[in-house]
Amino acid sequence: MKPSQRIWRSLAVIAAFAAITGTFACENWPMVGWENATSQRVTVYAYGDFEFDVQPHQTKNIVSPASHWRADIRVVAEDGRVLLEDHITWDEVREMGYKIVITDPEHPRPRSPTPSPGTTPAG
Repeated sequence: MKPSQRIWRSLAVIAAFAAITGTFACENWPMVGWENATSQRVTVYAYGDFEFDVQPHQTKNIVSPASHWRADIRVVAEDGRVLLEDHITWDEVREMGYKIVITDPEHPRPRSPTPSPGTTPAG
């Protein structure tokens, strides 16, 4: 076999391996979206260890296999307030559609000015 044929064969094997492992990773390691619906940067801790920060009004997507999920979550705002402290199981994350929304109970989101379907605006 010529050297150039060996190179192409090696590249084909590497590409096939990457495609297979990429498919496996996508199917078994879902992205968990951490949406920061507050006006402050928040820090996420799991079992007391720093995990990551999420900027205001941003979402950080983290690849997380179920076997590596750390359920004891604490989210702290820039000003030091604890916004979320809970034991969130992997089943609960799955039920939430793999999205955790961080809100600020002291500063809730403003309501939409658009009325809900089937209602009549007052006035």
